Amino acid sequence: VGRSWFASSRYHLLHTIQLGKDDFREYSDTTRLLEISPSIRSNIRVLQIWSVSTCVTPENLVHVLDSLQNLHTLCMYGMTCKVSPGTPVQWRRTQKLRKLELSGFDALRGEIVNTMAFFCLVPVGELFLSDWEILPISLHQAVYQILPTDAMDDLLHDWSIDSVVFSHNVGSAALDLVRTTSI
Repeated sequence: VGRSWFASSRYHLLHTIQLGKDDFREYSDTTRLLEISPSIRSNIRVLQIWSVSTCVTPENLVHVLDSLQNLHTLCMYGMTCKVSPGTPVQWRRTQKLRKLELSGFDALRGEIVNTMAFFCLVPVGELFLSDWEILPISLHQAVYQILPTDAMDDLLHDWSIDSVVFSHNVGSAALDLVRTTSI
């Protein structure tokens, strides 16, 4: 594999990438590769982040996500944003994500709140929430269970989301418990 790849090959090979918790360390090989390779960054459309009960610093997550201008789908499995003193870090992006999937949250309440706050300035086509400890019937009920009322209203007030899906995996099948097109 080298520089002689055709653009179409890069598009297909790099369309979807998977990262783990170690890829979000400040000087990881992945972070360095993304920094020095704009041709790789521009081909990534789908980012899947896999981890088990792991917190990443929001600053490191912003650093990686900001470098992926053509990203349209982000899936986070089991990874939340660390709670740090002060105002939560938020990812600022004007381009709409087609899909934001937040799955497998097994975290403390503060980490879930920080993760929701991290994304609330990003317009989202479909917010897909699955395998949370408690699966509510609406986004507001979901967030009411983890946030005080006034904090929830501030958090979601301007979040642009076209539709929300709550799902739960049973065995190897995913069940869509609730699908809504308005919040």
